[in-house]
Amino acid sequence: MKSYKYQDVKDYVTNLIKTHTDEKNYLLPSEKQLQVKLGVSSFTVKKAISDLKKEGLVYGKKGVGLFVSDTAGKQLNVNKSSLVFAVCMISSITRFSNAIQRGAIKEAEKLGMFPLFFYSDNDEKKETDFLERIKTAGVNGAIIYPSDANYKNSALEELNKKAFPVVVIDRTVKEVGCSFVSTDHYKATFNATDKLIKEGKKHIAISIPMSISVSTMNERFRGYLDAHVTNGVKPDKNLFIDSCAPGGKNLAKTSETFPLNTEYMDKLKEYYLKFFDDYPETDAIITVNGMSFISLLKAEKELKERNIKVPEITVFDDDFDDISDLLGVPFKSIRQDGFKLGQIATEMLYKKITGKETEDKIYI
Repeated sequence: MKSYKYQDVKDYVTNLIKTHTDEKNYLLPSEKQLQVKLGVSSFTVKKAISDLKKEGLVYGKKGVGLFVSDTAGKQLNVNKSSLVFAVCMISSITRFSNAIQRGAIKEAEKLGMFPLFFYSDNDEKKETDFLERIKTAGVNGAIIYPSDANYKNSALEELNKKAFPVVVIDRTVKEVGCSFVSTDHYKATFNATDKLIKEGKKHIAISIPMSISVSTMNERFRGYLDAHVTNGVKPDKNLFIDSCAPGGKNLAKTSETFPLNTEYMDKLKEYYLKFFDDYPETDAIITVNGMSFISLLKAEKELKERNIKVPEITVFDDDFDDISDLLGVPFKSIRQDGFKLGQIATEMLYKKITGKETEDKIYI
């Protein structure tokens, strides 16, 4: 059970008050409901409610419950034109990220909310700074698309402990326990691998950062393995490529955020070329991000120039579909519905901000 301090309980109720100041006689959760939801003692809840009553923000009706005061909005200087929430994204340049943002904006308009976007550039330090400042930024809640290295973050855990409304997108972040909405990465990779096997592919490689514990990577790898087992095919460990550590495991930690630079991609290209030299029987390869995909394209173009048969590429997301004719190497995409992710995450956050019941874990 989570441990909330008195001030955290008060902050939680105050946030509910702010979001309902324009609803006459709005009934707040009972003391018992707050006690159970926040995992605190009745004494802690009573102390917080007592202070809010003294401040004139709430009033009680015996036998009925606790209500938001008619003057609470004015006292708290609430502007009810919209609820403001922050969105921390890894990137602003990929099609998947843009789809998430468009979905969030569309749903926000429908719910009378206003999103503020921040970009971490897949940098753990930038993201942590954002998380540490968000509680005092004057917003009602936040949606976080965690960076690759930020699958466990103490700042995110602290927000969650303080009952600040947060929804994580595209990651489960099991270590922290935040509410999340995510693609079913297991099912997507299972289906892609299953399709390749049924098409007659016998040696399917997967290029995935096995050096890091990001939930999406673990789920995709399990889907790949289980598709083999389901089809009665023994997975070949030689075809597990750690795209996070080309040339040796010693690079794994420094590569956790997948630096998008030419030097690194060229290094990864050479890694793929050596892999194909060592395992020429490879007839298909699944990769999980744009950086490794571009590096693969470079490697396969070189193979084509040598008149060597190239493995079929399957890549997560459809970021490169519009320019497929220009890339010179055929590939297939696993498409995720980013627009729907953005919509559902925003709706989930709205429910958390307004104190309505919502699912904590949603897969699409």
